[in-house]
Amino acid sequence: YSSSPLVRFFTMSKKDFYPKYSDINNLISVINSYPFFSKETTVDFKKTTVKDIEEKNVVIMVVNVVQRKLFEGEKSFKEILFHGNTIFTDQELLKASGLSPDQTYTNSQVLLAMNRIVDFYERNNFPYAWVEAKVEGDSLVFDIYEKYVRSVKIEGLKKTKPYVVENLVTIKEGEPLNKEEIMLTYSYLQNSRYFDSVNIYPQLSPIATQVDIVIDLKEAEKTRNFIGGIGWTMPKEGEWWQGFSGMVQLSAVNTFGYGESFSVNLNLGFTERSVEGSVKLPVKFEVPMNLELGIGYTDYTTSSGTDTISLK
Repeated sequence: YSSSPLVRFFTMSKKDFYPKYSDINNLISVINSYPFFSKETTVDFKKTTVKDIEEKNVVIMVVNVVQRKLFEGEKSFKEILFHGNTIFTDQELLKASGLSPDQTYTNSQVLLAMNRIVDFYERNNFPYAWVEAKVEGDSLVFDIYEKYVRSVKIEGLKKTKPYVVENLVTIKEGEPLNKEEIMLTYSYLQNSRYFDSVNIYPQLSPIATQVDIVIDLKEAEKTRNFIGGIGWTMPKEGEWWQGFSGMVQLSAVNTFGYGESFSVNLNLGFTERSVEGSVKLPVKFEVPMNLELGIGYTDYTTSSGTDTISLK
């Protein structure tokens, strides 16, 4: 906001510079996601003055960073232990940490190792894993908090039957929280055309191992679609006007809340006429599946005046 008044007038709005609670909370969440910082790290605002700025309530944001303290000075550890890990072995986590027994390390180096472990889980599609470290005699102990799915909650449904959504959810209770499964579930729900918006988020704390996944959905307001048009192409045979044709497409998705979809395609021309229809209905058995039925009819008229009929 310290740009010239002319620049601010044409390119910026005052609202862009007012701090929002959501922005502050996001910043705090990002800071807390790194093991480097202790709980004493805070975000504050202080009044200030800026040249050429007339507003009286101008503030600067101050992040008071306090590094987490595990031990003072340098320390050598005879053994490095891992507790709570089931997804990766101790050797895999030791390699990811970059540490080795009987080596001398500072507090900052151990904090960096903690961050490497968190990043290792993230790179392997296991988000929100957390690490705590403590010194026990000549041992460095890492407590690993891997995240497992305790429950999957589906919210926002009004007419859609729960099993329709469950058929599209690949996140399974009791399994490790996996980023690929979250993205796959989001893709299935978004592409189903049942919903106008899809939001998937976890409810958790850093040192918890059980996570509740919330799937927040807003059902689509527009469930029916109609498209029509007229076109012309140069016919291979016959008169030029025989190249005209009309097209109509009718479709409906999840109108009654069972995930059903109907579609009818109608093409009318002088040399070719066709109609195609399809119905799809999700069903829930031990393995989710869809029942689908399609039918089509095509009538061709040749230059000799004969008709050819084709059924699909």
